[in-house]
Amino acid sequence: MVAKPKQVALHGQKDVYIARAEIELRNAMQSLAFMTNSEINSISTLTALSLPKAVAPMFWTINAFLQEKYEKPNDPTRTHHRNHDARLLYQQLANLDLLPWSSRSIDYIHPDNLKNDLVFPLGHPILGRTYRRHPFKSRFNEYYPVTDYFSMLFKEREQALLSLLGQLGATKITMTPIPATSTLNCQENLAAQLHQKVFKYPKQNDTTIQSVDLNRPPWLAGDPTWQENDRERIERGALSAQFEFDCDVMGMLKSQIKMIGQLVPGLDSMRLPDNYKNVVSTQILQPRQVQVEFCEV
Repeated sequence: MVAKPKQVALHGQKDVYIARAEIELRNAMQSLAFMTNSEINSISTLTALSLPKAVAPMFWTINAFLQEKYEKPNDPTRTHHRNHDARLLYQQLANLDLLPWSSRSIDYIHPDNLKNDLVFPLGHPILGRTYRRHPFKSRFNEYYPVTDYFSMLFKEREQALLSLLGQLGATKITMTPIPATSTLNCQENLAAQLHQKVFKYPKQNDTTIQSVDLNRPPWLAGDPTWQENDRERIERGALSAQFEFDCDVMGMLKSQIKMIGQLVPGLDSMRLPDNYKNVVSTQILQPRQVQVEFCEV
């Protein structure tokens, strides 16, 4: 044990010499997940909860730490560094007071006592689940489960985009997932092909794109990229367009990713890879590349 590194002496059994602080941190997170009836590891779910300030990035970082992600390679004092980081993260967790946020942001209501004008997805509401209302003021009576909040809004945006492009005379629309790295391996190539969506439409003889009101579609109003491409089509008759869109709403997820990038470098045992922004952003935002072909007007 003295002559050899612990990793060699214990045949890679890391849990045998795990730091005390890390055990306490792991127990605290397991207790928190049990009390909230959810896994505290999805940045999308944490963001949908509207947690204060950097709480969501802190929870995400703690889980990444406990799952041994983004560890510094070939760290000779790995256990010492992890012990330091576990103590630091545990202190932040112990000092956290979510009671003001809970009393301000969450209503606890039994499903039988909900108002009749509230709208939930099919099969909901479910006892013990948490829901967040739709971001549009005109749809504040609609509630989505926080675990699926961004994915459900993403599908809404996708349908809105298809409808709008159809009004603009699209004849072919291709949506392809964007990989985390520019160098694709066979598995990533296959995944992109399997999740690619292609829509083809017949040419419209009476296309009147001038009648499309860019101020009317609610999803369009908050997306400058959509507006730019649609103006090019309406004002200059563009025949093709290429752009990206993702599952983020009002930049909520992007702000969390930025805070993660500021929090992790303050730890001794973790180091974000050089392509961290691409990898983490792709995992969280799930961006799509959209290619559109339009008919001549």
